[in-house]
Amino acid sequence: MKKFYPILFALFLLQTTSLFGQRYLNEVFTNVTKTPNIVYSNNISVLTGTPTPIDLRFDLYEPTGDTEATRPLVLYFHTGSFLPILRNQTATGDRADSATAEMCRQFARRGYVAASVDYRLGWNPLGTTQDIRTGTLLLAVYRAIQDARACVRYFKKSYSVDGNPYKIDTNRIILCGQGSGGYITMAYATLDKTQEIQLLKFLAGETNATYGFVQGQPYVNQQVWGDYDGFNAAPGFGVSNHPGYSGRVRMAVNMGGALGDSIWLEQGDVPLVAFHSVNDPFAPFGVGNVIVPTTGQFVVDVIGSQAIIKRSKNFGNQDVFNIPYNDPYTTRANSINNGLEGLFPFELPIPPDSPLNGQAGPWEWISYTDLQAIAPFYGVTSGGVDTIYQSAFFSNPNVNNKDKALAYIDTIQGYLAPRIVQVLQLPGYYTGFSTLTSGDFTVTVAPNPASDRVNIQVDAAIRINSIELLDISGRRLTAISQLNNNLASLNTSSLSKGMYLVRIQSDKGVISTRFMKD
Repeated sequence: MKKFYPILFALFLLQTTSLFGQRYLNEVFTNVTKTPNIVYSNNISVLTGTPTPIDLRFDLYEPTGDTEATRPLVLYFHTGSFLPILRNQTATGDRADSATAEMCRQFARRGYVAASVDYRLGWNPLGTTQDIRTGTLLLAVYRAIQDARACVRYFKKSYSVDGNPYKIDTNRIILCGQGSGGYITMAYATLDKTQEIQLLKFLAGETNATYGFVQGQPYVNQQVWGDYDGFNAAPGFGVSNHPGYSGRVRMAVNMGGALGDSIWLEQGDVPLVAFHSVNDPFAPFGVGNVIVPTTGQFVVDVIGSQAIIKRSKNFGNQDVFNIPYNDPYTTRANSINNGLEGLFPFELPIPPDSPLNGQAGPWEWISYTDLQAIAPFYGVTSGGVDTIYQSAFFSNPNVNNKDKALAYIDTIQGYLAPRIVQVLQLPGYYTGFSTLTSGDFTVTVAPNPASDRVNIQVDAAIRINSIELLDISGRRLTAISQLNNNLASLNTSSLSKGMYLVRIQSDKGVISTRFMKD
């Protein structure tokens, strides 16, 4: 395993010479321009225990010398347990973290604009009751979702009002979250109904005036904290930023992290890609519990990447990825993900003598010198830095090995790049088939590309339950329940140009194909 990923990356370079220089799939820019500390909103922080207005910022990464008028945007959310770096007893927790900055640079070298985004921090993992631990964590994720949505709206407002200074294609925005940031991106992509935060496990078991919890009521009171966009919060609890603009995104990615509950994920949600260590001690790979690493105390049960992608696949939300990829990253992922397209598991050994009984974040690396330099700003002594640095090896025994971390990042980018291209319909996305054969039946779509009408023909030996037409994000446009001799004809004259998905449900199973509207 220690040699696999560098070798894998070398194989990728050898096998994709025909794609060399293809923007978005490969790194085509040498240099990246970073613009730091751009303010995107102001909101109320509770980190110190006293509600305080703070500016929220991002660092912008762009390909140097790019002449494109509009580029896709990646919003990247760092890890850190929703507490400041070092103060969280870890070496991560900042938008300038090593892996965070490197991921943004690699996105920029591929031709994207990437923003490493701040969000409000603050929860109490050492709370004396489960209510405190669970409630404050849920509120931390909730405020971060509000901030992420405000950031999306900021870019859309800058496009409409300020003349698009960042040269963004506002119809091509995706989210990527690392560790704690993965909790943010998965919740952003799925959490959209009030009842979803009113499940039994999200109700306070006791009244706690300090945190505003009322027994039997949701930890997140939207009348106090505002809605998912951060609008209509009570005075002193939140600020409405950039109203009137959409928070819609096209795709969400997580590197670690988890989802608060399976019921959040529904048919029609955006496609997802997940990277996850199978024995991650901080977020379960399947279904499991979040615990406080330093105390082992229970916080909340969640679903991890394997369960997330399985549910998303069952809903058809992953259908956009059903194309014949031809790269070693996909080959590797498919050999261990049990047919869950969009899931890349990392099978990592449990570090010897580690109290965490697992390994996470192999893409991260830290510099002891850097930790020493920032320690005074967080009130951490040199002895505290030593403890934090040594404890980092418990979950990542190669945390001081930059080359190894970069190999994992190369693997992540190699697997992710063609899937972003496919979802966003960027140059190089796959449109090359009109006939698709399953083990049980064949589907033919013609003409492809289509103009005013497309015909869908299936084998006469099977029973069709329904045929659905979806847009590229997986949103259902129409459904047909009756066919004439296993032939359906769809009027496509009103459709916009682009790619569309066809999903057929039958007694033999489900098969998906696609066509272009020209």
